[in-house]
Amino acid sequence: MSNDSEVDLTVDSRDRGPVRTPMGEAWFMYRRNKAAMVGLVLLSFIVLATIFGPIINKTDPFRVVSRPRQSPSESPLLLGSDYLGRDTWVGILNGGRVTLILALCAGLMTVIVGILIGATAGYFGGKVEFVLMRFTEIFQVPPAILLGMLILLLWGSSVRNVVLAISFVAWPQTARLARGEFIRLRNVEYVKSARTAGASDWRIMTRIILPNALPPLIVNATLIIGGSILFESGLAFLGLTDPNVITWGLMLGSSRPYVFDTWWAVTFPGLAIFLTVLSISLVGDGITDAFNPKLRER
Repeated sequence: MSNDSEVDLTVDSRDRGPVRTPMGEAWFMYRRNKAAMVGLVLLSFIVLATIFGPIINKTDPFRVVSRPRQSPSESPLLLGSDYLGRDTWVGILNGGRVTLILALCAGLMTVIVGILIGATAGYFGGKVEFVLMRFTEIFQVPPAILLGMLILLLWGSSVRNVVLAISFVAWPQTARLARGEFIRLRNVEYVKSARTAGASDWRIMTRIILPNALPPLIVNATLIIGGSILFESGLAFLGLTDPNVITWGLMLGSSRPYVFDTWWAVTFPGLAIFLTVLSISLVGDGITDAFNPKLRER
C-alpha cells in the first residue's frame, strides 16, 4: 500500500495557550462564572463599605442625631432614623463591620475545630473514629437555635460567647466533611508511598492529604460564614446578644415593634443581611465550579 493511501492516525497538538498554575486555572474557571463574579464584586463592595464607612463617618451608631421615626424622604439622614432617632445608615455601616468580623471568626474557629476532629477520625479510623464521631453526634442532636440560646443563657451574651455559640453549632458539619475527605484520600497511591518512605502521620495529614482535601472544605467555609451571619441575626433578633454592640440583627430586633411605622429601620438592615449572604453563596458556588475537575476537562 502506498504512503498516500495510509491513514494518519496521529492527532496534531493544539495550542492551548499559556500553561496555568492550579490556582491560575481555578481563577480562570471562576471568572467564567458570571454569577460568581457578581457575588465577588458585591461582597467586595460590602466589605469595603463596612471597613472604611465607620472611618469616614465617625458618628456613634447609638447616638441620637435626629427626631425619631423620620423616613428617608423627610429626614436629612440618608436612610432615615429609627424609633430613638439614631442614624440607620451609620448603624448599617458599623453593624456590618461587627457582623462580618463575628461571622469570620466563627467560621474560622468552626473550620479549625471541624478539620482537627474530622481529619483525625478519617485518617486513623477504628476506635478513634468511633469515639470522635459519637462525640460529634452529641452536638447534632439538639436543634441548633436551642443550643445557641442555651450557651448564651449560661455564659452570657458577649460577642465572644456569640462566636462560641455559633462554632458549637456549626463545627460538626465541617468535621463530617473532613472525615469523608480523609477516608477517601488516606489510601491513595501517593499517601501509601509517603507512608512507605517513613513520613510521620502528622506530615501525611497536614502536608499531603489536607491540601488535596481543601477545595470542598473551602466551599464549606463560605457556607458557614453565610450561615453564621443568619444565625447571629436570629439570636440578636431574639434579644440574646449584647445590646451594647451594634449588629444588623440587633437593628432588626430593636426595631421589630415599630415595623409598620418605621419600616425603613427594619428593611435596610434586612436587605444588608440578604445581599451579604447572597453574595457569599454566589462566591461559594463559584469556588465549587473552579475546583470541579469535570468542568475543567469540559
